Amino acid sequence: MDQTQANPESSLSSPDAELAAAILDYLKRRPMAMDTAEGIAEWWLMQQQIHVGFHAVLRAIQDLTAQGLLEEIGSGEKRHYRLKADEVK
Repeated sequence: MDQTQANPESSLSSPDAELAAAILDYLKRRPMAMDTAEGIAEWWLMQQQIHVGFHAVLRAIQDLTAQGLLEEIGSGEKRHYRLKADEVK
C-alpha cells in the first residue's frame, strides 16, 4: 500500500479520517516536515484549512462573477471584486 494514502479500512470516524487525510496531504507537500501533536493541530491543520478555504472562496467569487453578480476590478494579484453596479439597489 502507498504510505501516503489513508487506509480505507481505518476505524476512524469521517471527521477524523478527514483530519488524517489533511495531515498526509500536508506531508506530501512538505515531506521533511516534523512537529508535535500540538504543532500539527495548531499550524499544519490550520494552514490546510486556510488553503482549502481560500480555494473555496476563489471558486465562489469566480461563480458569482460568471453569473454577472460581481465585477472584477484590476488584474493579477491586485484584482478586487465588488457587487456589480447594476446589482446595487
